[in-house]
Amino acid sequence: MTAVKRVIFVIFALLLILCSLAVLLFGSSQQGEPETQEMETIQETQKVEEINGISIGRDFPATNELVEMVNNAELIVVGAYVSFASSWNMARSSANVLHEDERNYTEGHLYAFHVEEVLKGSINDASILVNHLYSEKMYYTESNAVVDERGVIIIPATEVNELSFTVRHCLYIEPEIGMKYILFLSRDSHFGNYYGAIEPFSIRVDGSIVTLQSNLINGEGYDRQIVSIDNSDRVLSVGQGGLPVLTDTISGRAFDDIKEEISEILQ
Repeated sequence: MTAVKRVIFVIFALLLILCSLAVLLFGSSQQGEPETQEMETIQETQKVEEINGISIGRDFPATNELVEMVNNAELIVVGAYVSFASSWNMARSSANVLHEDERNYTEGHLYAFHVEEVLKGSINDASILVNHLYSEKMYYTESNAVVDERGVIIIPATEVNELSFTVRHCLYIEPEIGMKYILFLSRDSHFGNYYGAIEPFSIRVDGSIVTLQSNLINGEGYDRQIVSIDNSDRVLSVGQGGLPVLTDTISGRAFDDIKEEISEILQ
């Protein structure tokens, strides 16, 4: 091979190496872009959540005591959930409760429940419908008004947005189909279904041992939810405040002992 040919060969080889390095570097930079964009999106989302975080106040009867669960219940039954029946709007028209509220939507989940034993009250049919409050549509007014630490408006708003979103109710626990429960219920006189008489209203039976069902035990219901604002690509951080923290004195006890205590309370 002549000296000229060797020089040309070396130059060609160097060009190939440089091209390969360029391709590798370009490919690496392209692979890194989606991760960077994803991180930027997450940071932007977190900023939106922080700015728009709100808290919803709750007020409902709750107890730590089995005796209060028994006394507040119209019906106490032992049985099992058979199936999910349907969802419906629990928000009703003020003019006629048989009609839905046209503006508000509170979603309830109806479950078919087969009664094996009645501990309190009476029913005509062993199959009943039990309603679980699932979610609520909420409204939130966003404005650029400036307020002081007392909540007094210093500078009136020039921009006002009416936002809506749906939040899962803090008490909702999806029942397990086929699992045995003791339920403490009241009857809806308008629709004939049943609902929890007090919180907690449900005790799951695992063999011979029971477990109390409630998101208020140890403050679990305080967890914030990230929800989507309707007709928007924004999200909102929603907390549910004013919730009592319950102490569980039932879980781990024997099913027969709980039944016996209920019977003693009713005497």
